[in-house]
Amino acid sequence: MIRFFLVIACLCGVAGCATGPVDGYPTHGADGGPEIVGSLFASDQAVMSDAAVQQALDGVVSMPENARIALLDLSPETQAVRHYGWYYWRSEDYMDQQAQYFDALSTPLVTLPGVRRVVPMPSFTVTKEMTLSQIREAAVRLQIDLLVIYSLRSDIFYKWRFLSANEVRGYATCELALFDTRTGIMPYTSIVTHKEVVMQKSSQEGLAETEMRAEVAASEICLKKIAAGTADFVGRGGRHGQ
Repeated sequence: MIRFFLVIACLCGVAGCATGPVDGYPTHGADGGPEIVGSLFASDQAVMSDAAVQQALDGVVSMPENARIALLDLSPETQAVRHYGWYYWRSEDYMDQQAQYFDALSTPLVTLPGVRRVVPMPSFTVTKEMTLSQIREAAVRLQIDLLVIYSLRSDIFYKWRFLSANEVRGYATCELALFDTRTGIMPYTSIVTHKEVVMQKSSQEGLAETEMRAEVAASEICLKKIAAGTADFVGRGGRHGQ
């Protein structure tokens, strides 16, 4: 009986040596098997056909001539509430700030020869709960060719100085996607982060004012940078720079 168990143990050891450690899981059968060229899931077919997927991946989206562009701001509401309170839309400073942000993002686009106009997307036409398909339909109703969807987030960090002005560092991050309403394709996306250092002007300036100056400055430069990249892409007719 002892000799029987020794034989079994030896066989198991040989099998383990022959197999060796496995580093990962292969994506196809060991014998190669046929190549999978289309979706095998019925739910995918109900949403988008394999032919449409292939065309979207292989095709090229060219920018329309005399493009009508709209800007859709999906920034979190908490950004405005933190500085201006729950009734931020009644603040003149907030409205001025939004106008500055719109100019920073729209100016590089509106100056392109192939752009007819750049307008903000009316807030009552979209909600943050809408799907991309619903957002696309809303843009089409306004006869918009290209939709610039973006989200701006900002925050502040402090660096206290002894016997000198306080230093506030404003950070801003902007995410952007260019949405072609004719095809439903997003041919261009970008994320830009910028830091701006602001010193407290004097003891008369409150810390909240310094914080706001730092955030606004970082946000404006961040928007200008991401707008410049977007305008370059649109100006090239949808082709990335070399």
